[in-house]
Amino acid sequence: RDDHINMIKSIKESVDFLGGVFDWDKAVSRLEEINHLSEAQNFWDHAEAAQKLMRERTILEQGI
Repeated sequence: RDDHINMIKSIKESVDFLGGVFDWDKAVSRLEEINHLSEAQNFWDHAEAAQKLMRERTILEQGI
């Protein structure tokens, strides 16, 4: 149940970030930003935040 709640929160944050309407340029820019962040050596030092970003990345990739 907690996993579902967290996933819903993540999706909501992504939709809020995109303004509720899919904005291609904004999505591509955010995806590039997340990909850059995920390449950092210490990315997984904060596992919960890293997982949140990876979920957002998945949502963006599916939308693009």
